[in-house]
Amino acid sequence: MFTTFVVSEPKKTEPKKTEPKKTEPKKTMITLVSKEGFKFQMERRAAKMINVLKPLLNDEENDEKEFPLILKEFRLRLIETAVLEKVIEYCNYHSGLIAKTTEINETDWDTTFLEGIIGENITMLFGLLRAANYLDIKSLLDLTCVKVASMIQKDIGGDLDTIDLIDTLPVEMQLEIYSHRTYAQHAELADKIQAQSAALVETIELRTRTMARDGVRVPEDCNTLKEAVALVESVEWRGKYANYAKTFKEKRFPTIVLGKGVHKIDQEYSLKITSAMNIVGDPEVDKSEIEVVGGIRFYGGIQGNCHLQHLTLRQARYIGVRGDSSFTMEDVLVEQCRYYGVWAQGTGGVGRCTNVEVRYCGLSGVAAGNGASITLIGAKTTVHHNCWRRGEVSTDEYGLKVYGSSSSTIQLVFPLTKEQVSIDNGGGDNWGAGVYADINQIKTIAAVEERSKSK
Repeated sequence: MFTTFVVSEPKKTEPKKTEPKKTEPKKTMITLVSKEGFKFQMERRAAKMINVLKPLLNDEENDEKEFPLILKEFRLRLIETAVLEKVIEYCNYHSGLIAKTTEINETDWDTTFLEGIIGENITMLFGLLRAANYLDIKSLLDLTCVKVASMIQKDIGGDLDTIDLIDTLPVEMQLEIYSHRTYAQHAELADKIQAQSAALVETIELRTRTMARDGVRVPEDCNTLKEAVALVESVEWRGKYANYAKTFKEKRFPTIVLGKGVHKIDQEYSLKITSAMNIVGDPEVDKSEIEVVGGIRFYGGIQGNCHLQHLTLRQARYIGVRGDSSFTMEDVLVEQCRYYGVWAQGTGGVGRCTNVEVRYCGLSGVAAGNGASITLIGAKTTVHHNCWRRGEVSTDEYGLKVYGSSSSTIQLVFPLTKEQVSIDNGGGDNWGAGVYADINQIKTIAAVEERSKSK
């Protein structure tokens, strides 16, 4: 008997594959020479932030053999050594960020960077600003201009060091700095400085022309809605800016444009409007993101019409929108007001609401009293879930309410009906009449009839 033994061959061990070492691409360096002749090395990638040098730098970052630099040393005869060091520091930091994002936004690093410069010497900040302008480094120019503009306010009433230094800059740079301030701040600045710089005067004239054409923008031209209203009313020599009316040169600012954000009305009851004007939300922003917190009142005796459009008004302590004069509303949401949502009052109170929604207000949603009239129009017009303050609401509060006179009216333009528009309200009912009024004063009218009345 034979026994067979199988002898296996020894396993062949494969040699470990070693991946070739990745060689870091060779960094191409250039040399910048300051006004005093000091030389600084800088990566070409960082130098590309300097737009005046960019045409002299190749697009191919790491192919120096195929695309050699024509020049590797650049003499910057107007940039002092200390300033050039800061320019290079800024570009080195932000060139790394550019590889990850397409934008340069102010960072904590920028804040520390600027504060360190100001701590050394405020003139260094202006030197950096001049260098950014001369070298065409847009992000650094914006950063320094915003910083200088923010420092102006601190100087008002003091030594005005910042303003004196601004006056030493070229006019176009002064304009750039002043463009980062609101018009309201310009007016205050002009009042404090007896000898205005030419740039400040030019900036005011430019902003005036733009506001007359495109509207007073909040917060770009005025910090708050209240300030913007005061600016609009100043052409009638009323309000906070009445003293500056002569600088407007007969220009009117009929429109206020509200930007994205919360515009709080810091007054006990409502923002007082005494002149005809339009308050509209930025059409590029959804109205839900344009919030007016507080009430608005159009006072009696206003010559012309007041208009609200494309915004949300909420949480008024008293009335959401009160009109004692002629007013119109379009694409507006009124909600969460303590008492009425929209209220026209007196024979001068004539309102026209197009595609307006009124909801969650404490008392009546829409009310016309003592001879006032309100016209509702548009398929999106709705009044619902109002009269919610149950402990305080009597049965004479309604979704739609007329009271105080037989001439008080709420008119719905066909095909709208009160049954369609006013739903799910508390209080007495979805519509009703108070003292001295009748339920028939809330009615649907033909579109032709509404047009003839509006002419």
